[in-house]
Parts: sequence; C-alpha cells; structure tokens
Amino acid sequence: MKKGKITGLAVIFLLWVAMAFQLPKSESTKVPTLVKEKIDQEVAQYYAERLRICKLDALLKAEDYVDSIIVNRINLNIMNGKIFPNRPARPPSPGSILLDDTTVIAPIFKK
Repeated sequence: MKKGKITGLAVIFLLWVAMAFQLPKSESTKVPTLVKEKIDQEVAQYYAERLRICKLDALLKAEDYVDSIIVNRINLNIMNGKIFPNRPARPPSPGSILLDDTTVIAPIFKK
C-alpha cells in the first residue's frame, strides 16, 4: 500500500514539474502597444458610460424624492393641520327591484 501512495505522489510531482515548464514566458504574453491602447480606450469608454448612467439614475431618484417632499409640504399647508373625516360607509343594498306590472305587451310585428 505504501508503494502505491509513493508512486501516486511521484506521478503528481512529475506532472506538476511538467506543467511548470509549460508556463508562458513574460515575452510571449506581452501585449502590443496598439492593442493595449485600444483596450484602454474601450475600458475608459465603458467606465464613462456606466458613470453617465449612474449619475442619471441618481438624478431621477433625487427628483422623485424632492417631488414627494414638495407634495407633502403642499398637502400639509393646505390642510393647516386639520384632519378631514373619512367618507361615511355605504348603506346596504336593498336588493333587486321587482316590478309588479301585469300589463300584456303588444307584439312589435303583426302578422
């Protein structure tokens, strides 16, 4: 059993060493300057657009908040602290209306 564990660890160690030699060199991962400039420009545009959207959202929320404060102040000034009574309850329905008319209706079209 110990020999199997040692062999397994040796295989894992050899795989790890082999992968270490496969790591890319710093020269091969170097990004050309034109590509880097284009990426930086795209990132700057993205951040500017996100900032514009965020500012617009904050402005709309602030306008809604200020409008609600103004409406509350107007309602408070109109009422001058007076509380109006609630609407009275609706009376119960008398039910369906029945007609006791026994007059025979003449037909519209005569033969």
